[in-house]
Amino acid sequence: MSIPETLRHKMELFQSQGRLLDEAEGLFAQGSWFQVMHGQGLRPRGYNSIVDVVNIQDVSTYIEGMRRAIGNCIKAMPTHDEFLEKNCKAAPPA
Repeated sequence: MSIPETLRHKMELFQSQGRLLDEAEGLFAQGSWFQVMHGQGLRPRGYNSIVDVVNIQDVSTYIEGMRRAIGNCIKAMPTHDEFLEKNCKAAPPA
């Protein structure tokens, strides 16, 4: 079976620069595509040169914002036990 052209393009971008396309209607999110490519033994031969001009402080600020957002989500979520009690409680035995 031949590889579809769209997948071949994704594979070539990943192998050449480690680049992953961000597609709104795609099958997988970027992180999942990384796992697929890596799991198939594909490794980037180089990197996207845009990283050479990115301001490291901007990257640090972005990552810190993500860390705070994830932390806030975690604080708002129930514990595992609370979720099970509310949503998966079994009926008492008859």
